[in-house]
Amino acid sequence: SLHDALPICIAEFDKKSFHVTMMGYQARDPLYIKWSRVDMHTLLTSYIVNEPIPLYGEPDLDKIKWVKKHYKVVRDTQGKPLVLGNQLGLGPARLYEANKTYVDEHGKRQIGIESKKRAIWLQGLIAELFPVTAEYKKKIVEQAHMQTYLRSEYGAIRWFYDAMRWDYQKRCKRNGSEAEQAISHNTQSDAFGMIHDEILDMGQNSEILEEHWFCNTIHDSVIMVPEVGKLDRCIQEVYSFMTKPSGVLVH
Repeated sequence: SLHDALPICIAEFDKKSFHVTMMGYQARDPLYIKWSRVDMHTLLTSYIVNEPIPLYGEPDLDKIKWVKKHYKVVRDTQGKPLVLGNQLGLGPARLYEANKTYVDEHGKRQIGIESKKRAIWLQGLIAELFPVTAEYKKKIVEQAHMQTYLRSEYGAIRWFYDAMRWDYQKRCKRNGSEAEQAISHNTQSDAFGMIHDEILDMGQNSEILEEHWFCNTIHDSVIMVPEVGKLDRCIQEVYSFMTKPSGVLVH
């Protein structure tokens, strides 16, 4: 009966900046990984508003906190979409179209990224700050074009027939209609591969999934519905599996 049921709660385990970190891993860019773990959105915002936070050395946490507080709107409507779009390979047109307006805290629609020209400038900014990752994005599109496929480290394969195409006016190759998918394929596939690997590990080597009622995985998180009295143990056990070193992503 309902009266006999034990109280339950929802526990969600979310990987911090997972896809941003995975892009840095794919690009073999320690600087990109570093800032994905600190606060990439605020770092980019500081350069957008001309209050730059130093890239190298120990992160200036006071400056990060100050920029995050004083430029929240810019961070949420330009800095954050810029970083997230970088992992998806968004071109300037799509970055602009997806973020040209936003609804503020009063329910009014405001201008976000005001033009495609602004989107081009923003993407040039992140490429200038992180040239290793920018070069990786170019190379992975070229690889997809030459091979006609990409295979992630977790074995996800995708075929590409228009990653690049010949521009007869400019007399050079340029990104085709599948360039964005080529940039995002390995990053997204390996991120989800790692999450799924951890869930399988829990299922094969513990009773966690049944005992704590694993019910869903959303994007980069795992959701459990444990009994309230078992919450602390649920956190400890799931955390231990989700922080293990990967046996696949090992370069």
